[in-house]
Amino acid sequence: MFTLTVRLTATFHQSDWLHPKAPRADLIFPLSTLSGDQSNVFAVPPAGNTTVVLPRNAVTAIVEIQATGNGQEEFWYFNVPDEYLPYIPPETTYGKGSFREVRVLVDGLVAGVAFPYPVLFTGAFVPTVWRPIVAYGAYDAPTYNVDLTPFIPLLTDGSPHTVTLDAISDEPDHALNPNWYLSGNIKVSLDESNKPTTGNITRYEVPSFRAQHTITPIGQDSYNMTVDVSQSVFIEATIVTGSGARKHITWKQTFHFNNVQSYTNNASASFVTQRINGNSISTHNLLPVLLDNVDFPLSIDFEYVADETGSGWVATFDQQYNRNYLPSPWEVSTTIRSSQHANGTYIRYPNNGFNRTANGTTFNEFHYVDGKLNSYSRLVDVTNNTVTKDRQGGTLTWDFWPFVGRPWSPLADLLDGLIGFEAVRLPNRNENKH
Repeated sequence: MFTLTVRLTATFHQSDWLHPKAPRADLIFPLSTLSGDQSNVFAVPPAGNTTVVLPRNAVTAIVEIQATGNGQEEFWYFNVPDEYLPYIPPETTYGKGSFREVRVLVDGLVAGVAFPYPVLFTGAFVPTVWRPIVAYGAYDAPTYNVDLTPFIPLLTDGSPHTVTLDAISDEPDHALNPNWYLSGNIKVSLDESNKPTTGNITRYEVPSFRAQHTITPIGQDSYNMTVDVSQSVFIEATIVTGSGARKHITWKQTFHFNNVQSYTNNASASFVTQRINGNSISTHNLLPVLLDNVDFPLSIDFEYVADETGSGWVATFDQQYNRNYLPSPWEVSTTIRSSQHANGTYIRYPNNGFNRTANGTTFNEFHYVDGKLNSYSRLVDVTNNTVTKDRQGGTLTWDFWPFVGRPWSPLADLLDGLIGFEAVRLPNRNENKH
């Protein structure tokens, strides 16, 4: 245990013609349990419901969703369809399939969806792989936005309405393992008048997603299992503000998910290759207010090993986070390109005369640029907890501003010596059987 005291100083300046006020929502409504003494996140299943009453002059509403798989859902991308569980040894992994969809519903109607990014946390498979550079999203998981504006004519009638956050699989009953942690908020802008907003939804096309499962033998006690899912959302609405402005709202989403898992030699080796592609766009009178283009490739190779030193496993990871994102009309657009190649070995049960060992190597590349032309890039290589390469650039680095100077701080060196290892976690594998 250690105690670290950090002082953060922020300076605020009055806005002027050169530094105008930042755009912002007028109101923010929480989507949570609203508990005063317990966690505010929904543990899904079951779905999480929040009752909201929006002001009658609301004209824009954007939902932001926080979504994280936990417990039996932490490695959801390594789960297999229930129908294929008999083909692999017990306790190899969990069921309910590898596909997950996070949804926002208004009074039971689907308003939008997200295909979540597969976050690898700091104890995933080989903890030493993620020291000192963690996988993207491990400390700051991505959020997902849905435009609720098409439902404004319904939500501004002065009555309570139920906004639901849930997550589902592509099993016939959409069931999940426990659990997903979901929460969120609704950002709302108001019309300058106090008159109610009116209008109606003119088009609502949210079909059930199309899913396909296949299994192919590839040898003795060896199989390929494929899950392929496509989804689309198309909602149009016309709203008329209290001040008389007429808005045509178009909200469209398209997603594709593909997951291929290979289990060989009675699941002593397993491989997953997954890709998520998606595009979301909302326009108000043809002007984009929400854009989200995602590409999330993932590849993991996992294999049990044994030699004179003991038994354990080796793992290799390739993961990318590619996203062009305009979350709302009040926020700046960003483009992020992140890639990580990593591998490591964990000898869990050493033989006599040998110690438990683990190692890890990662190659990390990150690029960021936003709508205000801020930029940042970094390339970091790590071998066995030692940074072997570290290069950075962009307008958000001190090197870009040579006359400002670089602040000195020993914080990074201090933390590197104090932060301990995470406990190892695997997708429902019985470590004692190998």
